[in-house]
Amino acid sequence: MKGLVSLLYILGLIGTLKAFQGRHLPTGYELGDANNSQPILHLIKEILSGPLEGQSVTLLVPKEGIELNDWLTRLKSPLSIVRLPRERFDESLILSEDMNSTFYEHKDDIILSITDSTVVIAIITSSDVDWWPLWLSVRQWSRGAAVLITTTPCKTEAFMQVPFMQASWATLICPVVKKRGNRTRLIHHKVWTSFPFAAKNKSVALGVWNPERFSCWNDLFIDRFKDMREKRMSVYGNLLDVPILSADSNDSPPKGISFVIFDALSKWLGFSYDFKLNHDVTWTAIEGLILNGTNDLMLNFASITPQRNRDFALSIPYHYEGFGLILELPPPLPQWQNILYPFTWQVWTATSVSLLLTAAMFHLLNHHKETSFITNLITIGQGLIVNPPADVSSAWRIRFFLLPWWISAWILELSYICNLIAVLTIPVFPKKIQTAQELADSDYRLCMLNYGEFVIEALATSSHPTLSALGKKLDLSPINENLPNIGQEGCVELVLKGTHSHLETYSYINILYSRLGHNNRVYSLKEQLYPTYLCFPIRKDAPWKYKFDIGMQRLFESGLIQKWMKEAMEESMGGTKDILLTASATKSLSIIHLQGSFFILLIGHFLAFLVLAGEALIDYRREGLPNAK
Repeated sequence: MKGLVSLLYILGLIGTLKAFQGRHLPTGYELGDANNSQPILHLIKEILSGPLEGQSVTLLVPKEGIELNDWLTRLKSPLSIVRLPRERFDESLILSEDMNSTFYEHKDDIILSITDSTVVIAIITSSDVDWWPLWLSVRQWSRGAAVLITTTPCKTEAFMQVPFMQASWATLICPVVKKRGNRTRLIHHKVWTSFPFAAKNKSVALGVWNPERFSCWNDLFIDRFKDMREKRMSVYGNLLDVPILSADSNDSPPKGISFVIFDALSKWLGFSYDFKLNHDVTWTAIEGLILNGTNDLMLNFASITPQRNRDFALSIPYHYEGFGLILELPPPLPQWQNILYPFTWQVWTATSVSLLLTAAMFHLLNHHKETSFITNLITIGQGLIVNPPADVSSAWRIRFFLLPWWISAWILELSYICNLIAVLTIPVFPKKIQTAQELADSDYRLCMLNYGEFVIEALATSSHPTLSALGKKLDLSPINENLPNIGQEGCVELVLKGTHSHLETYSYINILYSRLGHNNRVYSLKEQLYPTYLCFPIRKDAPWKYKFDIGMQRLFESGLIQKWMKEAMEESMGGTKDILLTASATKSLSIIHLQGSFFILLIGHFLAFLVLAGEALIDYRREGLPNAK
C-alpha cells in the first residue's frame, strides 16, 4: 500500500515539473527574449480567450526588447498593440497592420486616444512604476477597464495607486516566483484589485490566476466602489437654476431635483461632499471647474449635447425638457363679444343661412294665408329663441316641414346657452402664436440671457429654416448680478412691451414669470426648442461614474425622480402647475361679464323707439289728409 502511495506521489511530482517546463526564468529577464516570453504570452492568450473574449483590446508593451513579429504570430486574437519607448520623445505616430492585429508605434510626445478599445492591457518589465504610460488616465487608451501585468514581483500598493489603475474596472496581475541560487522559477500569477475609497483593506487578492477561476468578465473585474466612505466629492454650482438647483438664500441649504438625487446617491454609496457656491453664473465657468479637476460633477441644468459628450462623462438622464418660449397675451376682445364667442363664425353663418332658407320655404308653403315674409321669418325665428308658436297651420305638409327645423333649433339653442355659461367669465383672446414656425413668421424678436448656453450658438448656425430665422432675431441680454434674477428682468420687460419672446429653459421660465406675478399676462408656447434629456456632467476620468448610473436608474425606475420633480415644480410655483392655471375662487357674474346682454336690450329698445317714432309719424301724416277718418 505504501509503495502505491509513493508511486502516485512520484507521478504527481513529475506532472508538476512538466507543467512548469518552459517557465524557468532567469532573474530580470526581458520580454524580447523568445525563450522567456512564453509565460506572459500564454497568460495573455488565456485572458483574451477567457474573460476578455469578444472585447476590443489594446495592448501596451515596451518598445525595448520585444520581437513584434513573434508576438503577432502567437497572439491569434485581434487586438491593437501599442509599442511605447521607455522615455517620451518628439517624433510621429506610425500606424501599420499585420495579420489580425493593429500595431502602433509611439513616436510623439502626445496623449494617445484609442477610445474604441474596451480594455487596455499594459505589460511592465520591471518593478518600478515610473513608466510614463502608467501616469496617464486609462481613458486615454480605452473606455475604462485596465489590466496591468508585471513580469517581475511587484509592489501591489504602489501599482494600484498609479493613474492608469484609477479605472472603473482595474486588475493587477503579478508573478509569484521562487528563487533557487541565481535562477528564478515562476510559481503562478496572482490577481489583485483595489477598493480606492474603502475605509480599510484597499488592496485585495482575488486569487491565483486560473482560466477556470477567471472565466468571465465579472470574475476578472469586480465592483471596486461598493464602499465609498473615504471619498469626499467637490461639487460647485449656482443657486439660480430653479427647479434644478436653488436655495432660499446663499446661507440656506441647496434644494432642487438634481440636489435631491445627488444627496440620495451619497447616502446609498456612502460618500460625503462639499458643496461650494459658485458666484460666476456662466456655464463655461462652472463646466471649466470640472475640466480642470476642481469639481467632480455639476448639478445645474445640463442637457446632453455632442460637446458635453466629448468633454465629460455624462450620467444617465433624469429629466426631459427643452427651451420654452414666453409671449405676452394679446389684448382680449371686448367683453360684449362674449355673446358671440360660444359659436364660431362658421356656425353663425350656417345658422343665419338656414334661418333664411327655412323662412323662404315656409313662406312658399304658407302662401294661402297671405302673410308677409317678415311675419313668416319671425315665426321661424321663434324656434331659436323661445318655444315654437302654438298656432301652427293644421296642414300636415307644414307641420312635417317645421318639425326638423324645431329640433335643429332646439339643439342650437341648448348648445349656445351651455357654451355661453362657460365663456362668460373667460376673457376672449384673438388667435395666439403656438408654434416656432408661427413665431418665426411674426414680427416678434427673441430675447435670452447671455450666460453661455449652447442654444445661442445652435440657433445662429442652424440649417433648419425655422431655427435659423429665430436665430437671426435673437437679442442677448447681459448678466447683471446686482438684480435678483441676474438680468432676466431685461427680457421680461421686453416681453411685457409686446416686442419680444423670452427664450429660456422650460421649467425655469414658467417659474420665473409666476414668481414675478406676470403669469396672467403671458403664456407659454406648446412647442419647445431643442428638447433633450438632462444629466450630470461628470469628470471624464471618474471611475465611479457607473455607480451613479446604477443608482439613478433605480431611482428613475422606482418613480422617485418623477415624484421629486413634480414636488419641486409645485413648490417653486407656489402650488401652480401651469403658467396659465392660477388658483381662483368661485365668484358671482358681474355686469362686465353680462354686458353683452344689456347691449342687446339697449339696441332692441332703441330699435323699438325708432319703430314707435315711425308709426307716430305715419299716423300724424294720415290725420292731416282730407279723407282721413
